[in-house]
Amino acid sequence: MALAVLHINEGHAAFQILERCREYVSQSMDFNSAMELVAGATVFTTHTPVLAGHDIFEGDSIDHHFTEYSKDLGISLNELHRLGASPSKHVSI
Repeated sequence: MALAVLHINEGHAAFQILERCREYVSQSMDFNSAMELVAGATVFTTHTPVLAGHDIFEGDSIDHHFTEYSKDLGISLNELHRLGASPSKHVSI
């Protein structure tokens, strides 16, 4: 399966990764395989290695906007939270 390399940085970059995974899951690939495929073809760079340079979302906001999306990914909402978990009580994506 050919996959173009995607270069992302800061902002909503995690959502791009999730959407790429969702596309493969919609083609009958399991989430873990999709994540491995996408991770191998994604280059992430950061120009602002401080907290202010990254999006942080409350867990309730993720629940509100991503409950159905997590189903499309074939993972639980708790799994989605773990993917974006940060050391604080927020979810950083």
